[in-house]
Amino acid sequence: MERRLLSSSHTRPPPSPAPAAADVEKTRNWIWIESNNGKQMQEEEEEEEEEEEEEEEEEEEEEKEEKEEEEEEKEKEEEEEEGREGGYRKGGVI
Repeated sequence: MERRLLSSSHTRPPPSPAPAAADVEKTRNWIWIESNNGKQMQEEEEEEEEEEEEEEEEEEEEEKEEKEEEEEEKEKEEEEEEGREGGYRKGGVI
């Protein structure tokens, strides 16, 4: 009886093709998931870069607008000063 138990425990059935096919399918799925994850990550990085570029452009535009406003203010101040000086001169002449 012991021989039967030993002999039956040592003999294993040959591996079935179904698990091997399932493993192949799992591997294919894993590769597909990984490649899609890579694509998704790349797309996310590209989106982040685009957002950063847009933010930089907005900042540059804001800086340009601020400079233009400052220049306009300076011009107005200069015109006012010239007008005052001219007014005094004109006023003194009259």
